[in-house]
Amino acid sequence: MTDELKEEIGAMQRELSEMRTRLDQLAQAGPEGDGWFSPQERQLSDEMARRGKSAGIGVWRLVITQNQQGRGVSAMDNIHTDKLGFDEQRVLDRIRAYSDPMALRAMHRLISRHLEGSNMSMSRKELAADLGVDETALEAALRPLFEREVVRRTLSPGGEEIYEVGRTDEFLLLL
Repeated sequence: MTDELKEEIGAMQRELSEMRTRLDQLAQAGPEGDGWFSPQERQLSDEMARRGKSAGIGVWRLVITQNQQGRGVSAMDNIHTDKLGFDEQRVLDRIRAYSDPMALRAMHRLISRHLEGSNMSMSRKELAADLGVDETALEAALRPLFEREVVRRTLSPGGEEIYEVGRTDEFLLLL
C-alpha cells in the first residue's frame, strides 16, 4: 500500500469518526434541540413520569388512506409501564378475532376496495356472495371483529345491512 493511499484512508477514517460524533450529538439534541428525537419519545417519557415509572414501552400505529373518495387517518397509541399492560386475555382475544380464515378474507376484501377507488364497505349480501359463503356463516366469522369495532354494521337508507371497516390499523399490522 502506497503512502498516498494510506493517507487517503486515514483522512476518510477521521472524516467518518467526525460524522459519527456529529450524528451522536444530533441524536442527543433531537430536531428541536430539547433532547427528544420525536414527539412519541416525549409522550412516552411524560407518561412514564406521570405514572411514576422508570421504564416503559410505547407502541404507535398510524394508518393513512387516500383514494378518489378522499383521505382518512387513524392513529392509536398504547403505552405500557408494567406487566399489567400486557394482559394475556387481551392477547388471546385478539388472536381469536383473527383466527377465522373467512374473517381474514372478508377484511382483505373490504380493505382492497379502497385500492379500487371505493369505500371500504359492502352490503352483507354482496360481501357474502363475493366470498362465496353463506351470510350467516359470514356474520359468525366477523362477530369477534364487530366486538373489537374493526368492522362496523350499519344500515343503508333502504334498510340493507352494510359492513364497513372501522379500524384498519389492527388488521394491517397482520400484513
